[in-house]
Amino acid sequence: MLTKSEKDELVQHFLKHTHDHAHHTHRFVTKADLDAATTKLSNQISQLGLAITQGSPGSSRCATKHDLEEMEKRIMLTQQELTDLLTKVDTTTSKIGENVVAIATAQQDEANDIQTISNEIDAFLAAVPPGTVLTQAQADQLQALADKLQTSSDNSDKAVLALQAQGPVLKAIAAKGAPVVPPPPPPVALG
Repeated sequence: MLTKSEKDELVQHFLKHTHDHAHHTHRFVTKADLDAATTKLSNQISQLGLAITQGSPGSSRCATKHDLEEMEKRIMLTQQELTDLLTKVDTTTSKIGENVVAIATAQQDEANDIQTISNEIDAFLAAVPPGTVLTQAQADQLQALADKLQTSSDNSDKAVLALQAQGPVLKAIAAKGAPVVPPPPPPVALG
């Protein structure tokens, strides 16, 4: 329904048009002409308002209020749907955050292990002068260090794979289109 100011604006436009038309035909607009034009315009505005709110039978150009509400339902998320969607995004991204923290912690542990291995190699080299033939115990000690280093490398590989698994989930959340949030990724198990 049109507001009073919108109706007044339409009346003023109609009156200006009527005045311009009267000027071109060299005829004066009387008060009776204005009253008749105002009544006609008011009736047309009422009919338009009725057609918009109730629908106009046989008219394909006007949508009913029900039609508009149905279209709105199809294109708009309800407040609850939006809240549910944001909760899913929050849950999924929180799990990703937990996984990234677990990966960072594991990587820090691996960095500490590698530093320990490096210190042990330095101590070994300091204890064994160059040109010394290694004893079996020393060879075993070096093999144990190599095994530790391989384990650390394997754990780093696992951390890289776990970190890479977080990317597709984040991309799916950021994808345009239907509001579908993937399930949270599984917790990272490293070590």
